[in-house]
Amino acid sequence: PDDFITVKSPNGGNTLEPEKSYNITWNDNLSENVRIYLYKNDEFDRMITNSTASDGSYTWTVPTNLATGSDYEIAIQSVVDNSIFDYSNSNFTIKSSDSITVKSPNGGNTLEPGKSYNITWNDNISENVRIYLYKNSEFDRTIASSTSSDGIYTWTVPESIAAGSDYKVAIQSLGDDDIYDFSNSNFTIKANEPDKFITVTSPNSGNFLITGNSYNITWNDNFSENVRIYLYKNNQFNRTITSSTASDGIYTWTVATNLATGSDYEIAIQSVVDGKIYDYSDNLFWIF
Repeated sequence: PDDFITVKSPNGGNTLEPEKSYNITWNDNLSENVRIYLYKNDEFDRMITNSTASDGSYTWTVPTNLATGSDYEIAIQSVVDNSIFDYSNSNFTIKSSDSITVKSPNGGNTLEPGKSYNITWNDNISENVRIYLYKNSEFDRTIASSTSSDGIYTWTVPESIAAGSDYKVAIQSLGDDDIYDFSNSNFTIKANEPDKFITVTSPNSGNFLITGNSYNITWNDNFSENVRIYLYKNNQFNRTITSSTASDGIYTWTVATNLATGSDYEIAIQSVVDGKIYDYSDNLFWIF
């Protein structure tokens, strides 16, 4: 009978993954060795082997540098007679197994309630994904029931969330529940801290201060950093009373003797760390 080769596998519809090994199989009636080629889109891609026994099987480890595609074919050819060959009957696919890999938060991060953070991941899927939050290895809430598998989702941490250092994110394919990933290690969500504030309590309205005398400037605040204290007259900066003093709610001030008499004075107290945190006397007071 005429010499022949008939490719058996992969012969169409198969899906092969990089780094995995597969048996290329065929039937032949030859004694000489064969060559095996890989074609993509009907064009030569590479030589799989330039000579192997015509025993009907060759184990091939799919290279990692192969482009993803569904247009691959195998060709097997006699090393003696180039006219004796066969191709896969139909195309097969080479692609990495579907996967999701969480990048951030992935362990050791610290998130604060009310702030926004990017949840990031790698995937090779086209379908949308879900994003979940777990605490102490138990489901806490759904962050997103469906978002594009584009590798990034901006999440604003809820104000009401419990503080803890045992949080993880889980991301899952909407098309296949078996395709998912968790943060590698726990991350932390801090306790929700109230906004910092200062409230001037004295002099705060209608007080009468006499030059040369000492008075307590008092206030409430909820932070640890020092404060500055200023004096204003007629809504204009007059002088710095102190450039830095402990935020302990009290500062004793001796009223300068060179201050002009007036009923239009105010105190301003400001954080030395954040200039946006400040307060003025609610009403004007006298100096005379």
